[in-house]
Amino acid sequence: MKIVKKAKRTWEEEYKVQKAQRTEGHFSNFCKKYGISCHKLDIIESRSLRSKYLKNADGNCPDFLIKKGNESCFVEVKTLTNFTNAKREKEIRSRREALQRKHQSGIILSDTIDFHTELWGPFKTFIQSSSKKFKNVKEKYKYPRLLLVGGSNVDQIRMSALFHGSYLSYDIKLEKWIGFQKKKMGLFDKMGSSISAVIYWNKDFKRYFCLENPRFKIKFSETDFKHFFS
Repeated sequence: MKIVKKAKRTWEEEYKVQKAQRTEGHFSNFCKKYGISCHKLDIIESRSLRSKYLKNADGNCPDFLIKKGNESCFVEVKTLTNFTNAKREKEIRSRREALQRKHQSGIILSDTIDFHTELWGPFKTFIQSSSKKFKNVKEKYKYPRLLLVGGSNVDQIRMSALFHGSYLSYDIKLEKWIGFQKKKMGLFDKMGSSISAVIYWNKDFKRYFCLENPRFKIKFSETDFKHFFS
């Protein structure tokens, strides 16, 4: 049998792999700290669990099955390693490399980030990939399916805008903030029909936050969130 050697990763690819591993490690440590049973599903040792819970044990597989008390959830972990889509990232990298070859450095003004526009692409990919994995779960297991996003420190305002199309609003007549109001289509309006909620870590608050998907029949309520993540 011919042995095919894997190409050596570039430093950038290696950095992304390590960052993804840190996200999973952080979540595993969180579970251990707060008494949450956490099973890694996509490893050889979990073959029996995959056979039990998945339609196809060798098919698409969520990263974790977690349990606390009598409640269980499937969790898919994604790590944000760039703030834009692959095509635009390649363009930006090419221009920066061109500057480096000329021994120039500094900020490229045209690369100023609009978080809503730039993050839409990566988060859309996360939802599509996670949905494929959750659809492989057997119908009889009605556990919430969570997309956990790490590797970033995107705040609640931007996440609500991205996933719900809701923006923090100010009422001029009442002269006060009136909370998040629906103004646009969010990612959950367009896709993610197999995801109960998105969970994300905020470094400033040092805790997880949750945005529920109102379109998915298997809910992950605020009470559920507090049970696992508070």
